Amino acid sequence: MFAGRRFDSPTRVGVMSILLQIPERVEKGMLLELCARGTCCELIYRVPPDRKIQTKTRFLHLSDDAWVIELPIAQGRPIPLSAGERVRFNFRWNDRRYTAVTTVREIVHWSRIDQHDESALAVEPPAAIEKVSGRESFRLSMVDHPLARIALEPIRTLEGLIDPALEVFGEIPLPEASHRGRLLNLSETGCCAQFAEDSMATLSAGDLYRARFQLAIDEPVEVIGEVRWIRSALDGQRIMAGLAWQLDPDVTVHRAVQSRIEEFIRTQQGWMTIGRSTG
Repeated sequence: MFAGRRFDSPTRVGVMSILLQIPERVEKGMLLELCARGTCCELIYRVPPDRKIQTKTRFLHLSDDAWVIELPIAQGRPIPLSAGERVRFNFRWNDRRYTAVTTVREIVHWSRIDQHDESALAVEPPAAIEKVSGRESFRLSMVDHPLARIALEPIRTLEGLIDPALEVFGEIPLPEASHRGRLLNLSETGCCAQFAEDSMATLSAGDLYRARFQLAIDEPVEVIGEVRWIRSALDGQRIMAGLAWQLDPDVTVHRAVQSRIEEFIRTQQGWMTIGRSTG
């Protein structure tokens, strides 16, 4: 009744962060409860180039072989999902938000007690389920901020950072080079930063770094960030990278860091509002 964890490649950390993954002993109980309750969840499907479909569905059956969910509907019609397409699930358990990324397998027939068969969607069991560290939030521009420098220092070991049970499935690649750059924008959940073009050779999606940056005149903020994307800047001489903060909502120290960032953003928003009203 529960989905087995699959670690097919050590590069999977580029998709799901190992620092926020749920240990298997917790995952089993979670999935059993979600299935028994027929829990409602959000399904997100991206249609190229930039359309995003969000809809509600329910878990019908969770096993080692497949997850079966209600056939997702958008605007009164089934979403045309094909085998191999990627989807994301967002759901709640014990008042905490979780997310999982997986691929579509096929449409199947599902029998409910005292009801006719109905169409359902089978997807691959995801490699991991991850805690959602915070809500998607307003991104504050840091372009004109005088202290908007950021330093990325490689993490040498994951010891003490994650549940040891997550390390036994294979070696996790760690970055080797440091990087110095400038913050372009900031939120409670991550940032966009700009680095020299030569960073492209050693900065990779999925890398985990200790990020250090200054918000104001107080102590610098230090937080672990995962590189989620990299692309060339418009001038062709620098690169931009997006980082997702690895802040576990169940850890007091992490909540304190996120609160510091949130308070800074709120203060800056307040100053911008005052400036617009008096301009």
